[in-house]
Amino acid sequence: AQGLKPSQLIDIARKLTYYSPFIIPFSYSSPFYAGEVWPGLSARTFHRTGARPAAMVFLEHASDLIESNPSLTQIARVPAEIGRIEFKAFDSCGDFDLYASLSALLKGLVMDDTLSGRQTVPDASWHQRSAQVGFMDEEIYRGAQGAIAAAKQALMDANELLDCSLLKRLENMLHKRYSPAQTMIDSYKKGTSINQILIQSYEQNRTAQQV
Repeated sequence: AQGLKPSQLIDIARKLTYYSPFIIPFSYSSPFYAGEVWPGLSARTFHRTGARPAAMVFLEHASDLIESNPSLTQIARVPAEIGRIEFKAFDSCGDFDLYASLSALLKGLVMDDTLSGRQTVPDASWHQRSAQVGFMDEEIYRGAQGAIAAAKQALMDANELLDCSLLKRLENMLHKRYSPAQTMIDSYKKGTSINQILIQSYEQNRTAQQV
């Protein structure tokens, strides 16, 4: 996000924080906790929300930092980090192609100038609600619809057609109200061990990358 003022960078981070609970179900891959299946889609999101930021922006001057807990802003540690915006709320998953679609979504949200939601601190109740039921919740479903629509339009307006095409996968997932954790839970119910489920999710992607 080079060339933007600190206030603009902070505004983008606040936007990503607001829309976080609506878009993170696309990444949910943490349905296990303490060696058992967890009653939801992302134990990670449920337990970390409130303690950790959803987004963070790195700034050059301390005078531009804003006070919040958890922090939304931080001093850049090296010059190359100035203006960097991190979205920290997605779950880790083995599907690297999915990361491409998620990156396109974030890019579109950063470019968008129509969405009005802003939040300095992540809403713990919304994130926990999202972690438990994902897109099965109607308000989260509609929030994700709005986020994708705005991101898609912003990318189209900028003629970013490749990034725009990457959103199709997310649109399909949303139509099915699907999160990756659901496949992991189904495998567990069929008798596959948690360790094997986690290993397979990364091995399958690594094999696909080598073909």
